[in-house]
Amino acid sequence: GSFLSTGSNAFCLLESELSARQVWTLSLAAAHEAMFLGVVPAAQKTVEDYFSLPPSLQHPGVHGFQLCGRLYNDGKPLEVSPAQGQRTDDIEDVTLSAEITSSSNADRARRALHGVENHWESRGDTPSPTNPHWLQVALPRELELRRLVLMAKKFDSYSPKTIRVKAGSEPNPQSMVTVAEVDLEDREYLAVLVSEDKLGALEEPPRYARIEVIENRGINCKIGGL
Repeated sequence: GSFLSTGSNAFCLLESELSARQVWTLSLAAAHEAMFLGVVPAAQKTVEDYFSLPPSLQHPGVHGFQLCGRLYNDGKPLEVSPAQGQRTDDIEDVTLSAEITSSSNADRARRALHGVENHWESRGDTPSPTNPHWLQVALPRELELRRLVLMAKKFDSYSPKTIRVKAGSEPNPQSMVTVAEVDLEDREYLAVLVSEDKLGALEEPPRYARIEVIENRGINCKIGGL
């Protein structure tokens, strides 16, 4: 098919032909920067298989959509299922709905979030485990943190080297629990800071997350894509 791009939207025009008495499923999955479109014979798949996506698309926020029907000899659909939508997981991207504070340059802290232009840059002494540069995220009420990822960028000497993550149901750092300590590479990639199983093991559902840079490649650090 042909491919058409219009600014932030992209369309791939497909042509296909269904044979009589064949059952087909059209599957569509989309995220912020990814889309998957596939067709499989419905008769050979279970409902769960309809939403089996390639590993490269199994990211937070990816959704699946499935519509199937049966064509008979006269070309008219005798039975068509209602549209069925199912998330590939039960995690919703609430990045831009979150509140964020920081150890310095608080007026620019939102720049650390994915979907916001530029990046946040800390200011202060060289970070350490006892004196970290930090960002703290608060989710909207009645939501709990299930996963924390970072679209890491290459900032050279400003790239964080080691990040410690704390989480809790209250905003007080002393009441939070350390759930991860992650060494980051100085390159562009998707880094999972905290997985669902670690957050799910906490006694109370966490609504707050504190991202602490405890070792940097220089003095100040830059973070974008949280």
